[in-house]
This record gives sequence, structure tokens and C-alpha cells, in this order.
Amino acid sequence: MNDEELVKAIKEEMIAAGADTLQAEYSGYGDSGDINSVRIFKEKERLQVEEKTMASLLWDLVCFQYDGFFNNEGGSGMIDGSLEDGVLKLSMHHETNIMESSSEVFVHEFLDSDPDPCTTQQKRMIMTILENMRMSGVQKLVATYAGEGDSGGIERIETTPRNEKGTACGISVQDLLYELIDMSHAGYEINEGGHGAMVFVVGEGKSTCNWIHTTNYTDSMQHESHWEV
Repeated sequence: MNDEELVKAIKEEMIAAGADTLQAEYSGYGDSGDINSVRIFKEKERLQVEEKTMASLLWDLVCFQYDGFFNNEGGSGMIDGSLEDGVLKLSMHHETNIMESSSEVFVHEFLDSDPDPCTTQQKRMIMTILENMRMSGVQKLVATYAGEGDSGGIERIETTPRNEKGTACGISVQDLLYELIDMSHAGYEINEGGHGAMVFVVGEGKSTCNWIHTTNYTDSMQHESHWEV
């Protein structure tokens, strides 16, 4: 059925139940969704009737209007209906969730000739990692991390030349990286989370740290549909 046919069927269900008002809520996420609640009233008194058929018609109407809305980040909405003098006025208020992201790029250079290169706590931590690399004979280190849903961590650490132990003077490079990430982006793993990549290079006369961090967040777009039958 198309949307007008579905609205007419909803109207017939309301008439059969003796209802004059309809309220419903729905949502979907991660490739599945459903009608969460259906309430029908007569003169502000909720009617205790079987609502399975009504819920099925409403879900078909939602899917007709916003086919596949429940994929990925999904969406949600409310449906309101008022039946008066044989005319049903039905409104659907829909929100589509959209995953957005913003990225920050950090570039740090440390010259051997600079007497005091560590002007911030973040730079001091980066310099500590670079010094540990130098003492371990590591020229390049690449680390990636990611998190969402309140959990996350470092996913990969690669060094050139390869350093199996990942330590210098008994200090774990991974521990230093975790401390640096928490210092700069504490809580990055909460809700939609985020991810990043860090590249440390120890060179002759100059050492560098290039770091890109991306924060994910959910935005929404609002839509409205109206019928009168």
C-alpha cells in the first residue's frame, strides 16, 4: 500500500475502536527498528484495545516515508492523529541521525639546538617518548587508537627498526602513549567516540610528532509529514 492507503487503513482502525486520538513513537538503529508504543484515546481516556494491527500499519507508513531510516545511525519519531467529523489529521515528526566528525592536526618539532623545547605538559610527554625512542634505537614509531561506546585503546604500534620489547630504561612506550592520549583527549572513547594516529620520528638535529585526532558525534535532521483523509 502507498501512504494514502495506509492512512485510510489507520483511520478505519480508529473508527472501529471508537477512538478520536492516536499517539505513537518509533525508533531504529543498527539496521533494525520498530514501533515502540501505540496509544489510542476517546475523549482523553485511553482505550484498552489490541494494538498489534495499528502498530503494523504505522510501521509500514514510517517505512514508506523513510525507507531504510533505521540503517546505521538510524532515527526516531512521533506520530499524532486526530479524528474529528470523519476526517483524520495525521502528522509524523521524524529525526534522522547523522554521524559527523571533526579532526584536529598537531605538528610538533623539536630541534636539538633548542635549549628548552618543552613549553607545555603535552610537549614534555612527547619529548619523553622521543627520548625513549632514541635510547632504544627506534627512528620511527606509528601508533593508532580508537574507541566508542565508553571503551577503547591503542590498536597498533609499529616501530622502525622493529623493537620487540617496546621499552627503554624499563618504561613501556605503550604506557607513555596512553598517558599522552588521556592528557590531550580524555574521554575520547565516550558515546560515538573517536580515533587517531600518531607518527614520531627521531632525526639528526630534529625530532617530530605528527598527530591527527578525529572526534565522532551524532547530529540530526528533522522532517515532518502530514495527511488529511
